[in-house]
Amino acid sequence: MTDITDQAAELNRKTWDSFRRQRDARLAEHRGDSAEDILQGRGYLRQEYIQLVGDVSGKRLLDMGCGEAAETCEWARLGAHVVGVDNSPKQIEAGCRNAGKLGIECRLIVADLLRLPADLLKGEFDIAFSSWVTAWVGDPNKWFVDVYNALKPGGILVVGGGHPLGDFIREAGEGSEEMSYFSEGPHHIESSEKNAFNPEGEHIENIEWTHTLGTIVTAVAQSGMRITHLMELPPSEGEEIHPRGIPVGFILRAVKDRVE
Repeated sequence: MTDITDQAAELNRKTWDSFRRQRDARLAEHRGDSAEDILQGRGYLRQEYIQLVGDVSGKRLLDMGCGEAAETCEWARLGAHVVGVDNSPKQIEAGCRNAGKLGIECRLIVADLLRLPADLLKGEFDIAFSSWVTAWVGDPNKWFVDVYNALKPGGILVVGGGHPLGDFIREAGEGSEEMSYFSEGPHHIESSEKNAFNPEGEHIENIEWTHTLGTIVTAVAQSGMRITHLMELPPSEGEEIHPRGIPVGFILRAVKDRVE
């Protein structure tokens, strides 16, 4: 942990609280009602996640960066006993509302992913899951060591996110100067621009990180987990945010092997 990761946690919490307030006021329309979507069969869990995790019935699952708990609730509906963690109190409040609408019992906690509560790091989870939050984590090495400690022997990690190469190509195409795929580190973002997340144009400051895919893979491997799968995801049909043939996402699966 460093001063910059603590600063990031504070700024990013405020940013996501702002986004959530605007969505709750029905100003932001980037997604529909999560609970209603799930009830209508319009889920948020990618089939690749479900296939790589396998049967979750009766298993303990830690959802890291759960946001409004849409995927958390889906895992619970599939039979898992789920704990969700997110840095934004407003997102956790929304998650509690979603769980209530769906009649789901789950534990939702406000915490930074680099400061997970000690009671989550006792080796009691069968599954650790995270979707599309790697750019918000400044220290992958510490994060995945904590994940290792959270898992039981034989437990699995499934983590997905934006593909670093695809993200780089998109940002370079938007006019960023002197960019390199290998330029890793924090990026301070400050804006009052109106967009789908911030329709009121509130002043937003946040810190995101650029990691190469190699950095993420190495951090998982050095935590002590054994990587079993690395999937690179092509654009969905009609998705044109990247040039053709460039991956938009990745999913990695790893196992905390049992010690004989």
